[in-house]
Amino acid sequence: MGLSLQFLVGEPKGLLDALSAADYEKLNSLTEKMADFSLHLQPRDLQTLSDCAAQYASQFLKPFRNELVCYLDEVDRGYFVVNDDWVDAMATIDIGKSKELAAKWFEQMALNYPNEQIGNPTADAETAVCELIKLCKYAVQFAKPLIHIWVA
Repeated sequence: MGLSLQFLVGEPKGLLDALSAADYEKLNSLTEKMADFSLHLQPRDLQTLSDCAAQYASQFLKPFRNELVCYLDEVDRGYFVVNDDWVDAMATIDIGKSKELAAKWFEQMALNYPNEQIGNPTADAETAVCELIKLCKYAVQFAKPLIHIWVA
């Protein structure tokens, strides 16, 4: 299994407790909404996405990695709360621009990895970008924290 990168909304303490215990069934049951970025990515690729998203946001978008507050950092999993400023800025992006944003993201990743064939975004990548924007809008609307987790 590869690296799983996800954004979640749900009850933060319950999600943290479930991930801490590696109880993925409970984690799934406590997740209200999710954007799944398990696309053969490296964590730095999410920073690239954030950098590309900045041109679509109507608010200043701070660097993604600087906006993560770590609550769990194990060898095989991690749990972070994303600062509201980043979530608020991502929520200003027009959902209709999600495919265009995904294309820009893949173009930039192709530049970042010149020895790899990145190609065009897959349907899963386009869906993940769209779902992340929707998730940020949901988190803002309902004043819920956005959680970012990774699992190896």
